[in-house]
Amino acid sequence: MGIFKLPRQLLNELNKQVRGFWCGQQEKEHKIHWVSWKQIIKSKKSRGLGIRDFELFNSALLAKQGWRIISSPNSLAAREGLVWRVGDGNSIEIWNDKWFPQPSTFKPQSSIRFLLSDSKVAMLIDKTTNQWNYPLIEAIFDNTEVDFVKRIPLSPYPTSDRMLWKGTSTGIFTVKSAYYWKSEMENQKQGQPSTAIKEDLPWSSIWQLSVPMATKNFLWRACLEAIPTKVKPHQRKAADEDSCPICKLHPETAIHALWECPFAQDVWSQYSKKIQKFSFPCLSFKTLLEGCLNTFEEEEMVEFALMAWKIWKRRNEVIFSNTFSHPSSIIQNVKLLIVDLNQTHQPVQKSSSLSNVHLPWEAPPQGKLKVN
Repeated sequence: MGIFKLPRQLLNELNKQVRGFWCGQQEKEHKIHWVSWKQIIKSKKSRGLGIRDFELFNSALLAKQGWRIISSPNSLAAREGLVWRVGDGNSIEIWNDKWFPQPSTFKPQSSIRFLLSDSKVAMLIDKTTNQWNYPLIEAIFDNTEVDFVKRIPLSPYPTSDRMLWKGTSTGIFTVKSAYYWKSEMENQKQGQPSTAIKEDLPWSSIWQLSVPMATKNFLWRACLEAIPTKVKPHQRKAADEDSCPICKLHPETAIHALWECPFAQDVWSQYSKKIQKFSFPCLSFKTLLEGCLNTFEEEEMVEFALMAWKIWKRRNEVIFSNTFSHPSSIIQNVKLLIVDLNQTHQPVQKSSSLSNVHLPWEAPPQGKLKVN
């Protein structure tokens, strides 16, 4: 994949196999896809799982070859992914090259005036002080672009201009950054909103919690309303009703099943006092989790995550096993799980201080051999 562009039909078939595995589909079965493939292949900080789309990953690997031969103007990196870092400005054209700290274009948008179209950035730098020539900058750019230029630092000593990869903070090319950059470009072509827009919920925080991976995955799915509650099948006309299978009072959404249901509240009311007193306008489980992340410490977030997970497992036991666990039983299970997690995360200690004691060598008894 890192050398040749594979046929699209083959890549689509590989993607199909991964999608089927993700939703538990076997052979010709047809199961509900609770999360779209376009959502799954996004990075974790952009509400996705970080699973690779083979077609995009193929392009990202090929771009790595372009980085190695960066002098080629036809490489992916040279055409799209590179920006200039201003040194002396002698290699950068003001209106034709990407050097401006303005996302999407990285070029000035002001009309060309006072200078030629192929003028270099060096003309905007005062040679005596090696700083920006503010009067000239203010004459050719509008106020917004003047502020952009002023934010570009210049070295007090003349240095050559450099090209950097704009996909990473270090300016060094990585396949991972090229993959997500390529995915972003495809979304923009299809008119989808940019994933670079700041999300309300810090999605990366979910994956950094010190809880089992199954719990992290569950929280991610719940935030996307991608757990199999009654509402989604009803909306897709795959179920006759959408009421909660436990309380029978309200439509079963993620926020209802895990927080608002009276039987869920019976569990929360017997646990941490800080969680009991937590009050936040919860329009969805996503907004609830966001409020918790902004309020609770790491230890309390672990408790919240495990408790929500166990409440969901109890809900499934009611449906599939016709058993209903008492709130105290759920709380006890969560406490035991926290103890196990804490023991797992403890550093391994030396078993005995005798391991550092050096014993003198002794000759073996007569007629015996000793192997060191």
